[in-house]
This record gives sequence, C-alpha cells and structure tokens, in this order.
Amino acid sequence: MTAQPTHYHLFDTAIGECGVAWIPRGLVGVQLPEKDRGQTELRLAVKCHSTNAADVPPWVQSLVSDVQRYLAGQPVDFSGVTVDLDRSDVFRKTLYAALRGIGFCRTVTYGERAKELCLAGWEGARDDVESMGKHTMPTVLPCHRVLAYGHQPARL
Repeated sequence: MTAQPTHYHLFDTAIGECGVAWIPRGLVGVQLPEKDRGQTELRLAVKCHSTNAADVPPWVQSLVSDVQRYLAGQPVDFSGVTVDLDRSDVFRKTLYAALRGIGFCRTVTYGERAKELCLAGWEGARDDVESMGKHTMPTVLPCHRVLAYGHQPARL
C-alpha cells in the first residue's frame, strides 16, 4: 500500500497560530501554537509527517472554523470529525475513541478512565497518561479533559 501524502494548513486563532494535518481518510493532527509560525509548522510536520501545504478541502475548512470558535471560548462538538488513527496501535485507538465521550466542560481523572476502560490499577492510569503524550489531535480528541486526581480546571 502506498503511503498517502499528509497535507497541512496553518491558521490564526484567539490563542495564536494553529495547524491541522490530514490525509484523504481523515484528520491526523492538530497543532496548538508554538513560539512562532515556523515552530508550529515544524512541530506539525514532525508529529504528523506532514510534508506539503495544500488547498483546504471543505471538511477541513469547517474543522478550522470549529477550532477557531472553540479556542475563542465557544462550545463545539468535535465528535463528528473523521479522524484517522491507523498510525496508532489497538490500545491507543481504544483510549482515543473513548475521549470522544467526554463532553464540553466535563472532566475525568486518569483513574476514572482506567476503571471505565478496564485497565488494571495504577498501571492502567499510567498507560493512559503515556498515550496522551503521543496524542496528535488535541481539542478534537479532548485529552485536556483528562486530569490527575485532585486537579480542577479553570475552564475547558
């Protein structure tokens, strides 16, 4: 099977310049702002293997608009966004899919997720934390809504 090129697009938001990366099958990455445009582009390229800026298809433009609204503080439901998780193993696919069930302004702890996903003890929570570190689609798959025990977010 021939690898499909990964395209990307950078865009302005209320918190700075962000980026998205995609292949024809779906979204493969969202990049939040780095120090400057070059760093944002580089981070997106490294984590998503995106190689070329491209004309933005309508579904990506709709996603960009949603990300802009979300980062301006408006509630947005990303559950309908087609994501491509083929680069993830089965364990991470399960963890990432479960993120979609955490609604806007709701949080869960890593321990709660471990129990919900039948992961064993503290090791399950640790594995969940590790998987969030490799996660490439913040906001769309809301890893920021999973917290360590005892932490309270200001606003999500």
